[in-house]
Amino acid sequence: MTKVWTTRTTVLQLSDYFSAWNKYVSEQQAELPYEKEYVYKICYRYIEEHAAAGEWLEIKPGIRVCWGRSGHLLGSVWLMLEADGRRIFFSGDYTSESVLLAADTPSWPVSAEAAKAQFKDSWMDMVIADAAYGTDSEDNRPS
Repeated sequence: MTKVWTTRTTVLQLSDYFSAWNKYVSEQQAELPYEKEYVYKICYRYIEEHAAAGEWLEIKPGIRVCWGRSGHLLGSVWLMLEADGRRIFFSGDYTSESVLLAADTPSWPVSAEAAKAQFKDSWMDMVIADAAYGTDSEDNRPS
């Protein structure tokens, strides 16, 4: 059975998301791209129960992940994945300005020299950033 790594907070929201998706597909007179019973067969693993934010966790031999809260939505996280000697960083909308939601700062080397010393060739091989609000210049911190 495939395991889906996520946060417990995200899983608590999924029932509402699946219901909304089912309703939308029905209203479009379309078919779901999966059988409904598969939703109940998903095996979730809660990342926060296996490693604290900012700690590396080996999820399979040769595959490690480091995570942290992104401050965007309940349950949202950024991820660093490491496999085959390569690292990928992914984050959706990250904000450290939220007064309601916590955000964990990714641990970056302090300089290019530190990155080379610690990680040999490169610190990050790829960065994927979904920044839906990237052009907004508003400051969300309380004034």
